[in-house]
Amino acid sequence: MAEPLLSVQDLTVEFGRGKSAVQAVDHVSFEVARGTTVGLVGESGSGKSATALSLLRLLPSPPARVVSGSAYLEGRDLLALSESELRKQRGGTVGFVFQDPLTSLNPVMTVGEQVAEAIRLHTSARRRQAWDRAVEALDRVHIPNAPQRARDYPHQFSGGMRQRVMIAMALASRPKLLLADEPTTALDVTIQAEILDLLSELRQTLGLAILLITHDLGVVSEVCQDVLVMYAGQIVERGPAAELFTSPKHPYTQGLLASLPQVTEGEQLRLQAIQGAPPSLSEPPSGCRFHPRCPKAFAECRVTEPTEVQFSSTRAARCLLYGGGQPEEQLGVPETGSSEWGRPPQRPSMWQ
Repeated sequence: MAEPLLSVQDLTVEFGRGKSAVQAVDHVSFEVARGTTVGLVGESGSGKSATALSLLRLLPSPPARVVSGSAYLEGRDLLALSESELRKQRGGTVGFVFQDPLTSLNPVMTVGEQVAEAIRLHTSARRRQAWDRAVEALDRVHIPNAPQRARDYPHQFSGGMRQRVMIAMALASRPKLLLADEPTTALDVTIQAEILDLLSELRQTLGLAILLITHDLGVVSEVCQDVLVMYAGQIVERGPAAELFTSPKHPYTQGLLASLPQVTEGEQLRLQAIQGAPPSLSEPPSGCRFHPRCPKAFAECRVTEPTEVQFSSTRAARCLLYGGGQPEEQLGVPETGSSEWGRPPQRPSMWQ
């Protein structure tokens, strides 16, 4: 098996110190292979963005700090680099697309100047060379009339076009890894599809590896080869997208899939919600963190924290259902539909 481009092992991130410390990322491990898109999916507050931001030490410190772990990119541990060495990686080897392009772009600089500045920071290109490469980058992300639009300011672009500018900036120095944090949030479904098609095209043409952070399973199913499901700071399931969507193992993944709206001919549209709310990370529940909301929980789930169970070299889940426990004593958690969340899982699509 080829060596992964990015290998994250035992990453733990805390906010605060002492008894008031909140563990936002709890011993997270995963890999991203070259030329693939890995989806990191979960509800808001599950630790997805904190995981990505911590890889480049972009979280404010204090209050955030990396307690343990490593993040090897081509053999170099990003978490052990000096600040000057890490600055070369940010925007150089690793590109980052932030969630809100309007607040991430400088309103008093033209978009061409901002992309050119990113190029000059990470290459030896002179001002004119950097400008020409900036225009080329804007053209690569399909901004019409790129030479002219490069002289416009962020407020002159639509939301979808601003996101394209952010992608152009992230790719301007030709990184090997792209971290995309909710890149389609607040965009209508047509523009979402265009941005996702663009990311897929760039992955194939440039050989990029992409870590895509999202809460939208429809997005994940269309563009990701592998999926990581995150809940309350932990990875609870991992596997190839096709397998995970057709045969989810963890009850949380099953609940996410069942909660997707689907229209059946002759029936009204029904939404099946996961009961309850994600736990507070300042006081996480004992045992399995999902047990207060899980329709399959049994007594042992209250007291025993599950470890990851490996089903194959590519499939794993953190659940006591596969670790020898037997659901002899159900906890009486309210169920939605049936114990199988009401219907068999189906692969979602944002275009259906």
